Amino acid sequence: MSIGQSWLNYLEIVTGIVTVTNTFLLFFVSQSFKDFLNQNLGVTERYRQLWLVLGCEHAILIFLLFLKAVIPDFPRQILKIKEKTLKNLHESGI
Repeated sequence: MSIGQSWLNYLEIVTGIVTVTNTFLLFFVSQSFKDFLNQNLGVTERYRQLWLVLGCEHAILIFLLFLKAVIPDFPRQILKIKEKTLKNLHESGI
């Protein structure tokens, strides 16, 4: 495993932890968020607010997984160059 892949794995883990932490901070600390839920959605019960926050948090994590699946690690042009280089090296016997 390369150092870049190790850092990528680390950053993906940190992104997940930060998403969960910030979402729960928003739920437990932010009075403006509670006011928003109460005024705009009519949600006053604490457990319903928690379910909304959990839903938002899961939606963000699913969106991150979607982006990871859709966006390639390398641009198509780079993969073509790499494939061509490997083919040339194989043909030359190196």
